[in-house]
Amino acid sequence: MYVVWPLFTLAQVAHLNKALDAAALDKQKFQNQANAIKEQTGLITSDLMAAETTSNRLRKERDKLRMRVKELLGLELKDKNMAQLEAIESELKQGLLKVGKEKEKLVSNMLNEEEEKRLCVVCQTSTKSVLLMPCRHMCLCAECSRNNAMTKCPLCRKAIEQKVDVYT
Repeated sequence: MYVVWPLFTLAQVAHLNKALDAAALDKQKFQNQANAIKEQTGLITSDLMAAETTSNRLRKERDKLRMRVKELLGLELKDKNMAQLEAIESELKQGLLKVGKEKEKLVSNMLNEEEEKRLCVVCQTSTKSVLLMPCRHMCLCAECSRNNAMTKCPLCRKAIEQKVDVYT
């Protein structure tokens, strides 16, 4: 039995060679894409493993901190020896001192802010005591309100028609 090979023209052979070359290029392109995906998968896997390690470490730290908070709140004091109880007591005293100092700072700041709100907007030394009409701003002390050059409210710039002493 003889095999009969079909006869191709040169144009057909050239066309088949072009198709074969295009298929080879597509294969190379897909191979490069597959390699890039493998590389990205490797990077993602290593990042995931690092994140899992970090997550486990943070969980352990969280559990330790929860236990410490329970100790400091007095919820886990059983089975503690005298030295451990004294250490907790000392830590609590230091914490209370810090809280007290912070509260003093806040109160001092609040008092300073309130004092600044009561000062004359012109001289910034005396207490506000004069009501300006018609705008009804109380922003001047008695001394600054007596100044003849003060013809407009320093806040809204309206003309002053009358000055009323309030806290004199």
